[in-house]
Amino acid sequence: MTPNTAPKIIRILGVIRQSQTHDDTISPANQRAIQEAWVAARNLSSRDGIRYVIVGWAEDLGVSAGKTTPWERPELGKWLTDEKAEEWDMLLSWKLDRVCRSALDFATLVKWLEDRGNTFACTNDPIDLDSPVGRAVAQIMAILAELELNTIKGRNLDNHRYMRQSGHWGGGRIGFGHMRKPGTKEIVKDPEMFEVLKEVVDALETQSLGSIATSLTNKGIPSSMDRQRQLRGEEIKGEPWSASTLSRVLHSRHLLGQREYKGQVIKGQDGTPTIFYEPLLKFSEWQRIQELLDVRSRGKGVPQKNTMLLRKVGECGVCGKPLHQQSAKRNGVPEPLRYRCASITHKYNGSGQERCSNGTVKAETLDAYMENGLLEWHGNKPWMEKMFVPGEDHSEELKQVEDAIKMTRKEKDQGLYEGDEESYLARLKNLIDRRSALLAKPSRPSGYEFRPTGKTVAEHWASLTQEQKNSLLIKMGVLISYKVENRSLSVDIDWGDIERIERLAQGMSTD
Repeated sequence: MTPNTAPKIIRILGVIRQSQTHDDTISPANQRAIQEAWVAARNLSSRDGIRYVIVGWAEDLGVSAGKTTPWERPELGKWLTDEKAEEWDMLLSWKLDRVCRSALDFATLVKWLEDRGNTFACTNDPIDLDSPVGRAVAQIMAILAELELNTIKGRNLDNHRYMRQSGHWGGGRIGFGHMRKPGTKEIVKDPEMFEVLKEVVDALETQSLGSIATSLTNKGIPSSMDRQRQLRGEEIKGEPWSASTLSRVLHSRHLLGQREYKGQVIKGQDGTPTIFYEPLLKFSEWQRIQELLDVRSRGKGVPQKNTMLLRKVGECGVCGKPLHQQSAKRNGVPEPLRYRCASITHKYNGSGQERCSNGTVKAETLDAYMENGLLEWHGNKPWMEKMFVPGEDHSEELKQVEDAIKMTRKEKDQGLYEGDEESYLARLKNLIDRRSALLAKPSRPSGYEFRPTGKTVAEHWASLTQEQKNSLLIKMGVLISYKVENRSLSVDIDWGDIERIERLAQGMSTD
């Protein structure tokens, strides 16, 4: 008989893995080339008739061996089944860590291979599974690979911790109103969206979040994510604004130039919040926004549609409850709008209380009292704009230190502080000492002052819409009340800051 001289074929499955696709030192092309060269060299040096043939590739890119087992990887996992294991004899990789970063995963893989008569080799690691000593060496190398992974993780964590503590931006989502300066990693103010933010903050006093969100969408203002896509030159998705997304923007501390990590504000060694980029708002302004949003969350927000000149301006002259707008129809025909005391909506059946005795009044009548009185008594006076003027003091810094003290204590009470007791007490002492130093300094608080605009009160009033007029009356603290007794109407108006404007124009004291 003719002897069987056919060479023994070792079918190889080449394994390629890379966590970061931009790392050229372990690029997929390099890994493939090294394995192909290893196969060619083995075939050239073979003395026992064994031939090595690559029958397939399992290439997993952007996949971490520390977070996935070999069976969980998209490509390699397809080959690690009983059926596919019959199509190859040897797993081949550049290094052991391309397959496993866990000693347990490697031990499991070795047992799986042995049970099916398959084996494993590396081009750059001396792996030999054909002997007990070789398997022991391979297991030690797997442990070293796992240790190396833990070292890398620790180094990355230390780097991220340093970036946070030193105020460097290390990547991630950029908040609305900020942008990345072209060609750098510097985060700067986005001039266009900063103007939008100021409009939103102004509108928040008198409009609901839903109303503001609808207005932003109708104006074509891009959402926070769309704006970042736009700045990167990418196609925007046209995401509409909503009350919830607007709320997240306004709640975020990025408006103060700060960032959060695991739900906590990132602080420096002295315990105060780290400033990563230019703040868009003063701390007092941000606090005011949080107060307004808190009111919204308790269900006391402003209505989405305002058609009342005297909304939040009028009150009942009998019981002091706010005025509501009343609409009705008679024989299907709408009747004139009227103002009424809010007590009319309350049910007193069986409570022993009586409903307020005040009557209703036509809206046009009470509105006319307000407008005629304003123009008659104040129309010719100069209109002075109420402007916020930052004080020459340390109130802003003091508020932030107070806030930092409160947050530091809260973190400790809730078990969220990661340092030891000594570092906690040192941080708290630094903050308290800083607060004491600020309190000891002379201060003049921030406040408002009135500046002339060159217009009269009548001219300014005529330029406003109905909603703007209502907003103005609210801001100026104007209050109108009425009584209807025996069909006789009496009206009383407190002009609030409009009265102060007149006294300022006359050079009188405003106290």
